[in-house]
Amino acid sequence: MNSLNIVYSLAGLNETKLVRKLVQHIVEFLRFTMQNNREWITVKQEIDHIRNYLEIHKLRFPHNLTYFIDTEDQLESILIPPLIIQPFVENCIKHGFFQEHRSFHIEIIVRMAEKGGLELTVKDNGNGFSQEQLARWRGSADLPDKHIGIRNVMERLLIAYNGKALLRFDNAIGGGAVVAIGLPFSSKEAV
Repeated sequence: MNSLNIVYSLAGLNETKLVRKLVQHIVEFLRFTMQNNREWITVKQEIDHIRNYLEIHKLRFPHNLTYFIDTEDQLESILIPPLIIQPFVENCIKHGFFQEHRSFHIEIIVRMAEKGGLELTVKDNGNGFSQEQLARWRGSADLPDKHIGIRNVMERLLIAYNGKALLRFDNAIGGGAVVAIGLPFSSKEAV
């Protein structure tokens, strides 16, 4: 809804290039979301979806939001369940992006894990998790109802990887939330 309000405002200012750019990102975001009935997608597809999501927000907050995505090329074709990174990026925007005095920065890093498999990391420079949240989430897979996106990711990872996927919540040194997702390579690999 906020994005459509921005389109309306930009159209009123005759900012056709920005309108076209924003509408293209919205179309790609919605296309992915509506056609996402697949059980597995490539890392590249997930990252492209996140990039569209972040570009929409960058157009909303052009001076207050930056992001960095780093994916090793050889990992882009590996298959993962859809929408396992995006909910954490969305939570960064929803819960961490309220500091008006400085730029909000999100990093998404996809790497080969030291012990094999993938490690997907989402971190921001917000206030991070409360100690209560960290204690609760580290000690149990049982999340309160208000964390539907996180619960959904946990349940889908449990099913897709037979309990071998890892989800770790932490705070970065110097501030900000960090979520790391460890995935074993599955028989569904596209490499």
